[in-house]
Amino acid sequence: MNSQSHSRSPEGAIPYSDLISALLDNSTPLSPRYLYRLSGLEGNELEQLSQTWSEISLARRRALIEDLEDLSDSNTLVVFTSVFTIALDDIDPQIRITALRALWDSEETSLIPNYLKILANDADIEVRAQAASGLGIYIYLGEIEEIPAESLERIVHILLQLVDDPQIDKRIRQKALASLGFSSAPRVPALIEESYELGDEEWLQYTLLAMERSLDKQWFPHVISCLNHDNDLIRLAAISAAGELEISDSIPHLIDMLQDQNDEIRIAAAWALSQIGAEEAQESLELLIDQTDDPDELNHLENAMENLLFNQDMIDFNLFDFDENDLDDRFSDLTDNKE
Repeated sequence: MNSQSHSRSPEGAIPYSDLISALLDNSTPLSPRYLYRLSGLEGNELEQLSQTWSEISLARRRALIEDLEDLSDSNTLVVFTSVFTIALDDIDPQIRITALRALWDSEETSLIPNYLKILANDADIEVRAQAASGLGIYIYLGEIEEIPAESLERIVHILLQLVDDPQIDKRIRQKALASLGFSSAPRVPALIEESYELGDEEWLQYTLLAMERSLDKQWFPHVISCLNHDNDLIRLAAISAAGELEISDSIPHLIDMLQDQNDEIRIAAAWALSQIGAEEAQESLELLIDQTDDPDELNHLENAMENLLFNQDMIDFNLFDFDENDLDDRFSDLTDNKE
């Protein structure tokens, strides 16, 4: 008897051999219940899936990876990291891109070599660009000292080389710049400024994302200047940056956008206002909620209102959350300013 094809399962769970048979059976649609069986695979089961992967039809592999990505986005109790890792070596670039995208927040440092290998060697430009994007989370983790400094330095060095090289496809360079937004490396602010000054609309979207990730106040004027851009994709990037950076000077612009004809703009502006904790936006947001008939938009707006009220409470709480040392510091600041 083959122990791999008859893996033990918890009582009531789908036998692993049934899962493999279902994946290989192109005559029958794959039941959603099999997706959950792929969560947390390890050991012999994972090895068998890896060996069987290329035998699964291309259409089913594509659908499977997309379904697993959707499920992992909606259910925090399932973990498909091992399946997505197998998919990184798929011959189909669409599957590799989906797997990289799905692994964005995995924080598995063991994946760093995979990303760097793809970035250096993959034949598909979009796959390499997605790998450059995926490395951003590791720069963030390095900045908060959650991964070794050597790993952080290597990633930043490689992405800086990519951005500097005009021979590299700009899609890769743009996503490398966006990932570098997380970095405190001395060269990064100059790269962001140079990218902004290009005036290229495609670059500007990723430049704004880099600004957002930097959490640096020096970019406030640039972000505000893009809020009224003619390109809606740039406006959306600027709105997102204004919210994440909590730019209070952007509040009047964002309130005006609550009446925009573009649904995405309205929803994005509502969320950005909620992040800033803009008390003056509450009345406008309440009015928009009353006027909205679309259930999806209503759900987004209600979530924004809930977040706005929460952040207002936090701001009010922090105003009174100080001790005697805080008072001494504030008094010193006032004295220094007078001098």
